[in-house]
Formats: sequence, structure tokens, C-alpha cells
Amino acid sequence: MGASRGQIAEWDAVNETIGNPDLVRLLGRDEIVRWFQTVREAAPGIPLYLNENSVENGNKTEAFEKELQFLLDKGAPLGGIGLQGHLGAIPIPTIQRNIERFGKFNLPIKITEFDIVTPDEALQGDFTRDFLTLAFSILQTEGFLMWGFWDGSHWLGDAPVFYRD
Repeated sequence: MGASRGQIAEWDAVNETIGNPDLVRLLGRDEIVRWFQTVREAAPGIPLYLNENSVENGNKTEAFEKELQFLLDKGAPLGGIGLQGHLGAIPIPTIQRNIERFGKFNLPIKITEFDIVTPDEALQGDFTRDFLTLAFSILQTEGFLMWGFWDGSHWLGDAPVFYRD
């Protein structure tokens, strides 16, 4: 954080604790709180996010909700909620229900790694439009980032909006 002081507007202080629980299991859940506190000391004033995948589709929604509540109860300086948004063609009402659950925390929500995996261009375009409409119709949503836009440098095929050629 020292090398990037003044250049960072927000930080995913902790990423994927539910999907990758080994370190937390080894060190204990209170260690997550300490990570947030450590980053806060190094970067005062910068919003700190907890970021996770597979929340919008419902796979980790309940666990992520509990993780957020735990951090807040323990006084972690949590400044926002990051939802990765690696999606397939999940029904928009399902995504809406899962994202809206986090409004009770009164924290900014950002879609941090959006992509949709499908070879169907029309479906990809329609879904992206509908997802953006949904995301920004939720009061707490403050940002949207794509994980990649070009197939030549993306970790998944058929996910970006531009093919390699």
C-alpha cells in the first residue's frame, strides 16, 4: 500500500474467503478482521471491500451474508461489498433477489469482475444489458467492472465482448 499511496481509490482488501477457506480455517476467522485493520492502517480513508464470486447466482449468498455480518460485528473497517459477477445465463430475478439481500448492510456494492460465458452473442448482449439495468436499479450499486473484454487475454472462452480476431 505504501508504494501505491495516493493512487488507489478503493481496495478489495480480502478476496474469496468462502471459495478458498484454507487460510481462514488455519488462522481463524478473526484473522480476516485483522487483515482489514492492517490495510486500514496502511491506507486510511480508502474504502475496503470484501469480494467474492458466485454470490449473485445464489451458490454463496448465505455464506457471504454471514461473512459480512461477522466482519461488521467484529468492527472490521468494511467499506463496500464486491460481487464478482462471473455469470452464465442466470435468470435476472434470481440475481436481483441475491444482490438485494445485501442492501441491509448500507454499504456500496460493486460488480467487480463481470463476464458472461456463452457462445450465443445475442444472449450475451441481451443478458449484459439486462444485468446492467438491474445492477444500477439497486440503490447501493456504485460500480461495474468487466473482468476482460477481449478473448485474446481472458481466462474463459466465449466470455468477453470481443473475439480474438
